[in-house]
Formats: sequence, C-alpha cells, structure tokens
Amino acid sequence: MRHANERDEYLTRVEEFVCQRRLSPLFLSPKEWTVAQSWKDDEIPLVVVFQGIEKAERSLPSDGGEFSKRRLTLSYCNRSVRAAFKKYMKAKSLFPDTQGEAEPAGQRRPAVDSDTLYILNRLESLAQQSKVLLDDERFDTGREQVTALVDALEALSAKTNKSRRGQWLQRLQTELSKLDAQLMAIAMLAMPRERLNAIRRQVERQLTELKSLDDEALGKRLVDGAIREELGLFTIGLFDL
Repeated sequence: MRHANERDEYLTRVEEFVCQRRLSPLFLSPKEWTVAQSWKDDEIPLVVVFQGIEKAERSLPSDGGEFSKRRLTLSYCNRSVRAAFKKYMKAKSLFPDTQGEAEPAGQRRPAVDSDTLYILNRLESLAQQSKVLLDDERFDTGREQVTALVDALEALSAKTNKSRRGQWLQRLQTELSKLDAQLMAIAMLAMPRERLNAIRRQVERQLTELKSLDDEALGKRLVDGAIREELGLFTIGLFDL
C-alpha cells in the first residue's frame, strides 16, 4: 500500500529506501508500517532513519545472499535507527541553533531548519578534520588525495546549502560513505606495511575465534576500525557511528 498524500510522505520515503535495499518483499508489512510510524511520531529525521537502516544492512550476515536481504525488515532496523537517533541528538546539542541571532540591517538570512544546520556544521567539521591531515607527515604520500577529499566535502556542503530536499539528503549519506571509503584507502597508504600486516594477522585470529573466517565484510570492518584507532581517524558520515 502506497501513501501518496503529503501527510504520509515520510512513510513513503522510508518504504522506498528500505525496499531498494532488499530483494523481496517490495512493500512494507503492517508491522513495518507501525515501526515507521513510531519513527515519524518520535520526529526522527529521515537522514537518521536512512543511516540506521544502512548500518543494520551492514550487520546482516555476508554469506546469506538473498535470504539475508529479506531479513532487512524495519523491526530488524529499529535498534540501529534508535541508536543513530540517540547519537544524532547528542551531536546536535553541540551545534546551537543560531537562527535567533540579530541580523544586519537591511539583510535577511534565508531560514535554515535545525536538521539542515546540523548537517552543514557536520560537513564543515569533516572538511576541517580532513585539512588537518595535510599537516600530518604520515599522510604525505596521499596529500593529493586528501586535498581532493577536502574539496569534495566543501562541494557537498555548498550543494546541501542550496538543495535541502529530502531526496538530496538521502543521497548525501551515500556520497559521504564513498568519501569515507576514499579516506580508508588514504589511510592504507599512510600505514607502515609491517604494522598493517600485523593488524591483518590480529583480525584473522579474531575471526578464527569467532568462527567467521569466511565473513569478509566483518573482517574489513575490523581492519578498518583498527586502522582508524591507530591513526586517530574520524568517520566521514552524518554521524560517528
């Protein structure tokens, strides 16, 4: 069942987003509609919902194929969405809404809703953190890539300031995920080869203990996490999940 009127746009957007990520079914069950409605009632922004769904998707078993995709229900995603919302509210409190400040005479600043304000501040913060890498000698071999990363983040900020519609905000997290993958590629270049091999051996031992040697997705997350911790790297995304 599709909700076409404006009042139910939120629910329709959630349905479209999750159904694009699973093979079947291509619609929400009544139970899933209830979960989506609870997110709407709790005023969880769509960008947070999308982030939580993406995180839930990444937690699915990598060897489950089509069956795993079918398990991507909103009930399964609910915990990740709620956790993302909790982090969102905590991070949002760090960026006070300055819309009430006095404006210069004769100038009128366009209204910016609090969610967009948070996102713009987040993008600015990510660009500044990326610029710091240019002064870190460990990243000398990837200076050109780091500069491109900064330029890309600033371009996303400019586009977000112009296009604040939900469809762009949905795409924004996807674009940030791509940039985060580029950041990890840069980090690989910055890591000493011996240390990188040591991390991979350590992760292999962890996977052996978990009996998950064939889980490539889990292995990659563990390696990436160890590299981030080693280099003190941030996550390029709307939230530090």
